[in-house]
Amino acid sequence: MWTEVAAGERHSLAIRDDGTLWAWGAGLDSRLGNGDTQNRSIPTLVSTVNVSGSKWVAVAAGFNYSLAIRDNGTLWSWGAGTTGQLGHGDEGRRLTPTLVSTAGVSGSRWTAIAAGLHHHSLAIRDDGTLWVWGGTGDSGRLGLGEHGQTYVSHKSA
Repeated sequence: MWTEVAAGERHSLAIRDDGTLWAWGAGLDSRLGNGDTQNRSIPTLVSTVNVSGSKWVAVAAGFNYSLAIRDNGTLWSWGAGTTGQLGHGDEGRRLTPTLVSTAGVSGSRWTAIAAGLHHHSLAIRDDGTLWVWGGTGDSGRLGLGEHGQTYVSHKSA
């Protein structure tokens, strides 16, 4: 049985009750997390090459990237990082799920995520704080009180 779903721009993601993560649709920019850029017309298991020991519990699909949370509270991202939406501190593409840096964040776990159509990401930690990154911020979508983009997670007001 399926337990979680997310629909992005030309791709979809879903988590099964066994904690495995599946993706299908356009593979452009590696948004499917399979290690390549091939399109998939049926659900295909997302790579776990960098991941071990826990299950996927939450998923979000953006324009050309994806986010997911494991049951140990870690946050992972993959796909295009064109405006820092992956949270890795750069604009690089990730072919498979890659752990999002938690530099400066301690003692809590990620509990909720959202991936925006305009290359920005939001996440909530179990201490109730809201974090944002990516996007061009030209319309204030990051909620940081400024225009521009950020490549790593920043706590919002």
